[in-house]
Amino acid sequence: MWSEAVQYLVEAAGRRADWMRNALRFAWQLMRRSTWAMLTAPKKGATWQHLAADLGLSERTVANLYAWFIKAGLLARAVPGTTVRYRKGTRHGLDDDG
Repeated sequence: MWSEAVQYLVEAAGRRADWMRNALRFAWQLMRRSTWAMLTAPKKGATWQHLAADLGLSERTVANLYAWFIKAGLLARAVPGTTVRYRKGTRHGLDDDG
């Protein structure tokens, strides 16, 4: 099961106990805020601000957890970049790129 793989990789990272606890809580929150197609949904609160507030962590810690999960192969970016307003080729958000 996916959660067992996440738990194994988090424990194998050799980090402190509080980091492991936060990483597993972060993974659970991402799973709760994902669509059936396993895409995180900002409408469900899968933003750095919401995750940081719900987990009681800083946005920097959430960013580090995202980076670690991507590096570990547990997350992938469907659309690289930032918000539509700042992404290249969208005329500053006037064109929605999907």
